[in-house]
Amino acid sequence: MEIGRAAASGPDSPPTQASLDRYDAGDRDYATLVAHGSRVTYREWIDLNNERERSRLKWRDYFANVDVLLTPITPTTAPPHDTDRLFGERTIVVNGAERSILEQWFWAGLANPSYLPGLALPVELAPDGLPVGMQVLGPFMGDLLTLRFGELAEAVLGHPIHALHDRL
Repeated sequence: MEIGRAAASGPDSPPTQASLDRYDAGDRDYATLVAHGSRVTYREWIDLNNERERSRLKWRDYFANVDVLLTPITPTTAPPHDTDRLFGERTIVVNGAERSILEQWFWAGLANPSYLPGLALPVELAPDGLPVGMQVLGPFMGDLLTLRFGELAEAVLGHPIHALHDRL
């Protein structure tokens, strides 16, 4: 096993040939994605980076007429703490259906690869008592605009997180 391959796979066990083979066969579960990511060639990285740059151009065009984009932060409130399973094996329940924990990060994934500033704001408390929030996305280099929107939104929405702290 190559040192670089083991280091790129993170704290879980290094990728096995079996997980690399599953990726080649079309499997896209977490372990196979990690395994594939640890063996991406420079040419593949260049192709992926070009895709990122095309996405950034689309976001630039979008924000030419829009100040900020409001999205959910995640599809659920905080999931139960689960250390019994590897990260890629963990699940959450969304609208009564069991889903991969990886889906929690869908909305954050809109901003991160394209270098957009994002701000998470608690909006209210859900029936389970946990905070529900919104994500504010701004244009590239629009950090101050995004933060200013957050200040204005907080002035209107108040501080729902204080209610949660008061109960603790």
